[in-house]
Amino acid sequence: MGASRAFGATLCPDWALALSARDIAEFDRNGFIVLRAVLTAAERKQLVAAGDRIIEARVPGHQENKRSGKYDSARNCIELDSSVRRLLTHARVLPAVVQLL
Repeated sequence: MGASRAFGATLCPDWALALSARDIAEFDRNGFIVLRAVLTAAERKQLVAAGDRIIEARVPGHQENKRSGKYDSARNCIELDSSVRRLLTHARVLPAVVQLL
């Protein structure tokens, strides 16, 4: 078992991403946070491909359109593609999510 470090009430292994107070404040202010160097190039490529599949599928009730007719966003991507679902338990993503709870 590897070493751990504590922040807040959460104990995270050394390989986990530790969010700073600034990161957490940004999340609280904006409702999202950009985490750099969390996913590998291969994982990013898989997620881009998943996003393309989701947009191309045009599943009713899961997408919002801009006035131009272009798709602007997709809802509930976790339900629509297994690549996105894997983020829920990703070894570097999940500890960050736990810190935001």
